[in-house]
Amino acid sequence: MIKHPISKAPIDNSVAPTLIRALGTLDLTAVGINGVIGAGIFLIPATIASILGAASIWAYLAAGSVICLIVFCFAEAGSWIQSTGGPYVYARNVFGRFAGFQIGWMTWLARVAGLAALSNGFAASLGYFWRPAAGSLKMIAITLLFLFVTWINLIGVRFGKRVINGLTVAKLLPLFLFVAGGFFFVDWTRYQTMNLQQISRLGEGTLLLVFALTGWEVAVIPAEEVKNPRKSIPLALTITILFVTVFYMLIQLVAYGVLPGIENSATPLASAANVIGGGLGASGITLAALLSITGTCSGLMLAGPRMLYAFATEKDIPFLFAHVHPRYRTPHIAILVTAAVSLFLAYLGNFAQMAALAAIARLISYVGVCLAVPFLRRKITVDGKRFVLPGGWLIPALATGLSFWLIAHSTRTQFALALGAAGVGTALYLVSRRNRK
Repeated sequence: MIKHPISKAPIDNSVAPTLIRALGTLDLTAVGINGVIGAGIFLIPATIASILGAASIWAYLAAGSVICLIVFCFAEAGSWIQSTGGPYVYARNVFGRFAGFQIGWMTWLARVAGLAALSNGFAASLGYFWRPAAGSLKMIAITLLFLFVTWINLIGVRFGKRVINGLTVAKLLPLFLFVAGGFFFVDWTRYQTMNLQQISRLGEGTLLLVFALTGWEVAVIPAEEVKNPRKSIPLALTITILFVTVFYMLIQLVAYGVLPGIENSATPLASAANVIGGGLGASGITLAALLSITGTCSGLMLAGPRMLYAFATEKDIPFLFAHVHPRYRTPHIAILVTAAVSLFLAYLGNFAQMAALAAIARLISYVGVCLAVPFLRRKITVDGKRFVLPGGWLIPALATGLSFWLIAHSTRTQFALALGAAGVGTALYLVSRRNRK
């Protein structure tokens, strides 16, 4: 039985403020949905349609099934260990300090690179309404987004969760209207053209969509701020992936059925919405894209700093990052540093470069968690309060194998970026190790 999953550095609660448990199941679900539904769904229907045509909706089901296996591993690990850090603390309990730090470092890197990528996407979407935002004033638009999401996360997790919940509703509503209204415009004869040649490329389309269905893992990181983590974390993760998979399938169904030539559209959902509701529909979907990106960035800014907080409490990085604001009860130093690094990367790279870095970093952290689950089972006492997967090693083994398969299909550029990032993390760890001694 794990008596103390992570041996935190001692903090005198009489003088040092601590994190508060303010997140419930619905809050975590909103964080998870925000983590997944970012900019991708507004662009990816065209790419999937070009690969699979009328069979494209089945790729969403296949990708969702793959991701579900990984989600279940996170759900089981999250029901056992309630310390802030998610993959970091899961891997560290099994593989030791250095391996745990590397997994955690990749998890933090995925959050930071994701913020950088999405902020570039935000500026591009804002350019639909205000052209300079995508051109000469792009850096200003990115900076304003960072100021907003940093501020709402600095002033307290309770306020931050309200903003995330509100943005979740605000960005989903136009998409719901797109699906509901679009059903009346779908040309169902387009789905009669499905053929075996299209279905033969199902694996290619599934691989692409697996990357689009990541981001839900942000819900496991702020575990010390969850009211009932053993129950809330598994339930929120399961609801998130099931909801997003079905919702994405419906969006693809409408977009492909409404828009002939969707394969060649640079803005497939906006173009389909223009068919359904004219200019007002296109503007509504573009606004939804802006809200979606803002909500996802807010969720990433909630989760990313908690990784630095977890590192610091274990003295893997300077303890300064574990400081909690006396009034707002948030890890304010970690938030500010995460924001600064993300903003620097946003200035330095573009959407595609940062998205590639985030993708490979996520997959590495997935492997660490999936491998850790069977070993964690040996350290706990199974009881009715814990979520335990059926089938013994089967689900973790399948999830691990699929994660390695996805990593093997990454590009050389992604591998090079990941290796470089791992090198930076190793250097920081070694410096901190020397300081600990």
